[in-house]
Amino acid sequence: MFYQKTLNIAGDNALTYIAQRGLSDEVVQAFQLGFAPAGWNNLDTANLRQWNQELITTGMLIKKDSGGTYDRYRNRLMFPIHDRNGRIIGFGGRALDNEQKPKYLNSPETVIFQKNRELYGLHHVLKNNPAPSCILVVEGYLDVIALAQWGIPYAVATLGTTASTYHIQLLAKHTQRIVFCFDGDAAGRKAAWRALDNSLASLNSGLDIGFMFLPEAHDPDSFIRSEGTDAFHNVLAKSVTLNQFFFDTLLQETNLNTLAGKSQLIYKAKPYLTKLPDGAYRELLLNELSRLSHLELARIEQLLTQDEPTHTQSRQHIKRTPLRLAIALILQNPELYASLRAELPSSRFNTKNLNVLHLLMQHIETFPNAISATLIETFRDTSFFNALNQLVAWEHQVPTDAIKKELIDTLLFLAQQAENQTIEVLIERARQQSLNASERQQLQNMLKNRHGIKPN
Repeated sequence: MFYQKTLNIAGDNALTYIAQRGLSDEVVQAFQLGFAPAGWNNLDTANLRQWNQELITTGMLIKKDSGGTYDRYRNRLMFPIHDRNGRIIGFGGRALDNEQKPKYLNSPETVIFQKNRELYGLHHVLKNNPAPSCILVVEGYLDVIALAQWGIPYAVATLGTTASTYHIQLLAKHTQRIVFCFDGDAAGRKAAWRALDNSLASLNSGLDIGFMFLPEAHDPDSFIRSEGTDAFHNVLAKSVTLNQFFFDTLLQETNLNTLAGKSQLIYKAKPYLTKLPDGAYRELLLNELSRLSHLELARIEQLLTQDEPTHTQSRQHIKRTPLRLAIALILQNPELYASLRAELPSSRFNTKNLNVLHLLMQHIETFPNAISATLIETFRDTSFFNALNQLVAWEHQVPTDAIKKELIDTLLFLAQQAENQTIEVLIERARQQSLNASERQQLQNMLKNRHGIKPN
């Protein structure tokens, strides 16, 4: 294979990176790692011209508008992606220059390569054991390779996507136990929840799904290298079951000591439980929900079959304002605000006009691992629930890679508005000589900050 040959001939950068990652020669050969050199016409000059159409079809070459072609992959460590039969159907390329974007570049989708239907490393897992007792699902190529090198040859990785229902059904053909492995931070738990959601339709009486959370700042590659195989096995042994993760997540933001809390739990669980196929697993989950909510199983079954009220306003007709955008971005990405809460605390938004935003922020400050479903259900009994329900599904057109900056910029704008509103209120009250000492100091500090003067 061209990329494999190039690795040993001209792949100094790639070999240095491989050495830094501690990959052995054996695992490099087993996974057929290669190198795409810098330059635009390496495939053309390697006497591969007779394969041009195939290379274009599979995305290895890109057509120029002016005619001719150029290489898609340049100065990248190459990871061949195999189908279950061992045939190479695509590639992933890891940038070797920090200035290169994106960091990882996958082959485009083709007739034979579709990211939501393939799993990196599955061919190697099945080659080692056609019926493994467990398959571990991780997030990166190097996680799969490092785990294999350290004696865990049953890991696969998704290709930059969340594990899909098809992925889970595919794995269930080969094993009865699937464990998803994620970082233990808020983003990792959000990804785990998406995997749980996509797993529900595939659950049957025999399939066991678990969730493994590594210490924060660790991925499988870094953890097994720093802590060793035994430590990794210990964390794996402590994996939580799907039902445990499901109810633990919903209960984080639910007070079961109140009737409202019990009602919230049922409505939070409803959109997920309705996806379950009939069978023992569904009955066991419903029985647990009945136990927690103190509601009869027959009544829960009845509630699950009732349609939710529909709202006539289309999500496409939502008028974009800074406040609506901020609320939508937080509802859809609660873990993002959780990471910003120290720099942009809810206290900066405690005004009448920003009341809903302030309440959302306060909730995430209290429950930093909140997910969208549980966050919105917290406000089911409020007058603004319908509006939140529309905003959580609003297609706001902000690109994924720009969401963080857009949220920060929007919140800073709203914080300035809130501050200006507070200043106006305090000034008006000061004219009436009704400010106390604390309020006078607050006004003085805010006016100094407005003019760029630091208060003493």
